[in-house]
Amino acid sequence: MRHGIDLSLTPPDVEFRPPDPLLATLFAQMTADPIRAALFAISGQVGDLNDEDRSIRKALQTIVQHYIRLRNDIAHADWTVGWEVVDTGELLPPSASKVKVVRDGIEHTSLPFTAEQLRREAGHLHQVTSLLRMWINVCRKRQVGDLSTRPSDLLAVYKTSEDVGTAVRVRDTPPE
Repeated sequence: MRHGIDLSLTPPDVEFRPPDPLLATLFAQMTADPIRAALFAISGQVGDLNDEDRSIRKALQTIVQHYIRLRNDIAHADWTVGWEVVDTGELLPPSASKVKVVRDGIEHTSLPFTAEQLRREAGHLHQVTSLLRMWINVCRKRQVGDLSTRPSDLLAVYKTSEDVGTAVRVRDTPPE
């Protein structure tokens, strides 16, 4: 996402530029959500979006927010891995939980992570990364004057039965 913002801030007549240390300094202090918000706001400005493009942008933002929350849950959870029952030596399955301070005290939440779920999410994240690259590249092309392709020419929103509600796919590929 940082690359997409950097690319959008590059003058249209510059194809490649070296990394900007001032921009890197700005990004160093930002968390993922402000970077996500900036990327989609800037790409919306430079991409000259129509209604269908904006629905793709909204769906991508929702998906990225999901992965930001998932990453935070994984990174900040309290993990128990390799624990065993003292009396029997039985190995306990890995588990994760988080503690949150709430108005009336402390709230403990068990996070339902399994190795299979984490592998599946990693695979989905790889797909989302590819979709974001397509989004960023087509918005950049439009920014520099190549209006021959819209984001909606390459990407499409579709309904999904998962919790996310909508997903984005490359056009002319069947939904998963």
